[in-house]
Amino acid sequence: MEILAKLWQLITKRGKVDNGVKTIPIYFVFFFVLNYTMGTGFLGIPFSFYHAGIITALSTNLVVGFLSYVGAIWLIESMARAQALDTWQKERQTNSSKTNSKLLLPKFEIRLERKFEPSELCNIFLGVYGKYLFVALLIVHVILICWLGATVAGSALSSNISYDFGSLKRCQDSEFHHEMIPDDGCKDSYRFSIFLYALVVLPLCFLELQEQKYIQILLGFTRLLAISCLVTYCFIKVVGSDDYPSNYDVRCNSTNITIEYDVIGDSKCDPNEVLGDYDYWHEISRFGLKGWLTAIPVFVYAQVMHASISKLTHPMKQKQYLKYFLMCVFATSTTVYSCIGVMVALWFKRDTEETCTLNFVYIAHNASSNALRAMAYFLLYFPALDVVSSYPLAVLVMKDNLYMAITGRDALTGTTPDEDPRLKKRQQALRLVLSLFVAVLPLVGSLFVANLVDITRYAGLVGFAKCFFFPAILQLKSQYDCNKVFFEAVKQEELEATKPVDVSINDETVPLISNKTEEFPQVLYLQWNNPTYTTPYQTIFSHPIMVVVLSLFSIVAFGLAIASLPLDVDEDD
Repeated sequence: MEILAKLWQLITKRGKVDNGVKTIPIYFVFFFVLNYTMGTGFLGIPFSFYHAGIITALSTNLVVGFLSYVGAIWLIESMARAQALDTWQKERQTNSSKTNSKLLLPKFEIRLERKFEPSELCNIFLGVYGKYLFVALLIVHVILICWLGATVAGSALSSNISYDFGSLKRCQDSEFHHEMIPDDGCKDSYRFSIFLYALVVLPLCFLELQEQKYIQILLGFTRLLAISCLVTYCFIKVVGSDDYPSNYDVRCNSTNITIEYDVIGDSKCDPNEVLGDYDYWHEISRFGLKGWLTAIPVFVYAQVMHASISKLTHPMKQKQYLKYFLMCVFATSTTVYSCIGVMVALWFKRDTEETCTLNFVYIAHNASSNALRAMAYFLLYFPALDVVSSYPLAVLVMKDNLYMAITGRDALTGTTPDEDPRLKKRQQALRLVLSLFVAVLPLVGSLFVANLVDITRYAGLVGFAKCFFFPAILQLKSQYDCNKVFFEAVKQEELEATKPVDVSINDETVPLISNKTEEFPQVLYLQWNNPTYTTPYQTIFSHPIMVVVLSLFSIVAFGLAIASLPLDVDEDD
């Protein structure tokens, strides 16, 4: 009991106010970022793993996770350089009237009282057109993310709840396959489910991060529980079960399953399928070209969180640990995706659903164990709970970037106490309108398009620009700008360190010459650990040459993802 009391005290501990900003503990921030990153992304991972081949999909997932982490590091480095330029500009204005010949050295840091949204970074380093392009892509991507979330919630609720009034009927999962919107009574049930989902999620979209922390940590634990159930069940079946590792009996031999619940009955029943010992190595080493191409945007979509870094990590006081914090986030998400993809694909094989939790429909209605049925029902309803956490976070990120693009001010630190109260009210009204616009538009779209696969593919393509291209361009341009601005200051500092120093030896003044050369390199941009732009967050992949190499690799992956758009993965892939 004492341990539980201490845990509750830790969770309910109020954030401190530092420099006018209310901070929250780092573990709350971890749940914020993880909830935003994972969202609905992991639900389609097993389907991609099976059709691409497990070894191929596992390798691709690891590469995408690594590139996503590097892109996030580039972004926070650009934030630190923007802060250095902002500080340099203010100090230069302050010291302009003073006779001080010493140039100002760069101070690369991310401060608690100043937040640089990606749209502002684009405006600083890429100009106004770069900002507009980024904001346009961000609007499209966030709307697709929220649209997908609403669609997942609507399909999950309408497939598992019997509405006993009017023309509403329970939907079959097959009614959402390859259809823009289901027909007849299922369509009405689906739209009614979207309405119920909107009643829950819309109020959350108007809360700031600090006001959502208890909800987010609760939903984060719920997500971890669902993932644990998925992986544990499939692992036990693969390792310890003598049954055939698929839904063969459900597809072909079941006598008690009804059409109402037979959402996987459209799978082909192969009369030559042999029960007994199963060659797992064949399943692991198999390669499906179409499945691999279509899996790339799915993996990218599951890792895109870069536009949210500034917003979600802003209340975190320990900014010096941001690099390692992001490493933990991407290591966690990549490991979770790998475990889910491998285990679920190995057990359900060709019957792996596009939304992996739907593989538990038959178990929920026919399992003999009450505990197993309860777990299956929890997994079936989980997608509706899952998107409740990611939807308001995506709306907050989009609202702040739009507000920055329109007003040129940070949504949190853009006002001062001496400003006109009427101006503050107008700014609050603008933020309210932006939140309402971003929150409602995807809900409206989900009423007319409910195809999960197509939405995920296009969201993954747009995610390439946010996840790889813009961070790389910002990294190179911020390095170039800082090198240009701080070159003379660093040069002066180096030359002062190499000047002869007179020392006294036996009452005689002797010039002591430094062993450093007085010549300062004129071309400093490609120097390793360049002091004009090196930040505390740098890695080996921060060097301009490494940025270019990884960007070329990302361009190739983007081309493969575009090539996958007209492809349709089927069971014969």
